Amino acid sequence: MGIQDTYKSWRKREADSSPDKEEFSRNLRRAHDLILRRKYADALGRLDQHTENAHNPASKAKILGLIGDSLVKRGKRDEAIAAYERAEIVTSKHSRAWLRPVIARVKLQLLHGAFDDAFETARRGVARSLKEERNFRTLKRKLEKQIAERGEVVIMSRPHRSSVVATRFGHLFLRSGELEAANFFFEKVIQVNPRGGCRARLGLAEIALRSQDYQRAHYWAKDGIINGKFQAKTLSGWPILIAARRGEGKSGLPLPVLKWLRGHWDSGVGQRALQHTVEELRKNEDPLWHKLAWRWLQAEPENAVLQCHLYKLLLSDAKIRGADASDIRKIATSFWETDNLSLREQISAMRAIAKSQLGSGAIFDDAAFVSRIRNDFGVRGQDRARQALAAVYWEFDQESRAVEILTTVAESAPTGSKRWGQANWRLAQWKYQLGDAGASSEIFLSIAEQKTTPERIRNFALVDALRMAGVAGRDDLTLRAKPFLQAALAMINDPELLLDMSRQLGSAPDCHQLFEAYRAKGEQGITRAIEAATEPSLAATLLFKYARRQNDWGDFDGTIRVWETMDAQRRAWIWSPQEEYWEYLAYVMRAYTWRKLPAEAESIATEYVNDPATTADGVAILGNSYASLLIYQDRMQEGLTVFKRVVDEAPQHPYAAYAYYWFALRSAQENQPERASTYAMQIEKCLGDRSKLGWQLELRCQAQLIRRAAERGSLAKMGEPVTGFEDETVSRAERSILRDLAKL
Repeated sequence: MGIQDTYKSWRKREADSSPDKEEFSRNLRRAHDLILRRKYADALGRLDQHTENAHNPASKAKILGLIGDSLVKRGKRDEAIAAYERAEIVTSKHSRAWLRPVIARVKLQLLHGAFDDAFETARRGVARSLKEERNFRTLKRKLEKQIAERGEVVIMSRPHRSSVVATRFGHLFLRSGELEAANFFFEKVIQVNPRGGCRARLGLAEIALRSQDYQRAHYWAKDGIINGKFQAKTLSGWPILIAARRGEGKSGLPLPVLKWLRGHWDSGVGQRALQHTVEELRKNEDPLWHKLAWRWLQAEPENAVLQCHLYKLLLSDAKIRGADASDIRKIATSFWETDNLSLREQISAMRAIAKSQLGSGAIFDDAAFVSRIRNDFGVRGQDRARQALAAVYWEFDQESRAVEILTTVAESAPTGSKRWGQANWRLAQWKYQLGDAGASSEIFLSIAEQKTTPERIRNFALVDALRMAGVAGRDDLTLRAKPFLQAALAMINDPELLLDMSRQLGSAPDCHQLFEAYRAKGEQGITRAIEAATEPSLAATLLFKYARRQNDWGDFDGTIRVWETMDAQRRAWIWSPQEEYWEYLAYVMRAYTWRKLPAEAESIATEYVNDPATTADGVAILGNSYASLLIYQDRMQEGLTVFKRVVDEAPQHPYAAYAYYWFALRSAQENQPERASTYAMQIEKCLGDRSKLGWQLELRCQAQLIRRAAERGSLAKMGEPVTGFEDETVSRAERSILRDLAKL
């Protein structure tokens, strides 16, 4: 059994079976899946089997459309356009099949930044759908007379409704950040279908929310939900409605919506609406979420998925609020006793119960919990449960018990298996923390020397072995590890892995040459990959990964150079709603700031933060960097204003934790300890209780320091220690708080 072995995934719900009844449809679906997985030759081979036999225009259009999709994925734009044009010609006289190639053309034009062409193509598509609809109504009236005369008649396929066509185009432009064009098509829907078009109404609500027009967003979201008769298609409107009310300074839900929810939460749609509502209300500390969650749970529901989800939210909230151990144990026990829990959920509940009991000084009977997990999930589940328990004991300073449990897992698992590798990796880390760097290095080497260890894990194990050997002064272990890394350099072609390896090697002793070699090869590879990228999302992801490593190396000039070599058209082309794009821009801003060029950083911030097309994630990521820049320039009030915008747009985003941090300090300075403590709780809520990154751990530590100091009435009294953090982290957090208080 190798370390890369996989296991059958566990599901709460049965997987949906394919709705395709015909062989042709099944093959098209398989071809589409192959294209998404970038297996173009297999996909085209499957499509070629059906091309000659496809006499129906709709079937031909589907095949040509998929061929065009595969060409787009490979960056062959002109050939893709030709395929879509052929599909348009084939379907020119078909009342329904014409739409797919038009949508594909609009997507392609948006992908390559041809927004004006995309708008014109979409506008013509809506005009055609209106014409088809009018022709069908005229034909229908004629056919009604023929039915009366002959008793039967053959009619053509019903064309697409123009409101549906306009809505689809509106959402295409909305996803691309073209809000003005999206607004045009959504309003067109309302004109042609004043009594319907709930999806268009919700689209208008989202546009208004992005533009911070909360009153208009509230109106359209409520109107869309009620107009759609609270059906599943309106679920996307619930978070928009609550966010709009939050922007207006209101809490809860409008009375008609709340009344419907309470009367229908036994239904499938009602339960999904309840989940959206609870999650969104929780973001803004609205107490209604807590009442709704408990009231639904006390009604003995049958939906195990939602039941588990609500218990997880309640458990997380209780831990963040610092609830009594007995209250946490009560929620965790109810969670543990819920039917149909996954392995991860059982372990999560077990960990919470163990922490609550160990934290209160009680003895935890771990054998009973591990036994149940073994009965449900076998040896694999048992070993994962033991690993989780070992981490809990380690957290509560019972190192010997933690090492004992983990050693049992490592010795019982087959050598080279995934469980063996995970247990030994954690043991190596703990050996180092206990002061035995030599033993840590030997364990890392044993992982790397296993043939079944995947390449990425093997290489990182070698780097850690090298680092630990340097700390321990074990030249013999260094000589064992270095040749492997030198040989691996020639075989690794993944630029991301090379860059990640160089980052780790940068902190290893006497490895400067290896670090430079890995870095140089990684930079060459990722530069070529960026230039060859044919999709904006892929280019943005690669730029983010490159800038992240440049930031680690302190190569801010390199980040600026890459940004400034892109012209305006290229910068517009890489725009993407995904987080990696906004993270990349934040790294560019950071590079300008570190190079003492704040005006350039602020120019990027103001351009994107104030753009309505910027997503909530984008506002949180860029707004955090922008506000920090302003505070760094002693423009405190402006920085706090930007942080307020971040909280309004994305109240639970991890980067919103920085905003709550500064709000907590300001409240403490204004002698409002309860308010400071509330903001500190929001920090922990944003970051969650399993944060691992350095900045997240420091912020969580600062949040706990602020809460404890607020209880004593002054942040100047931070003498009481906090648990769960290294001494260095606590000391650094205390210094940061005092330094930032001085800025205020």
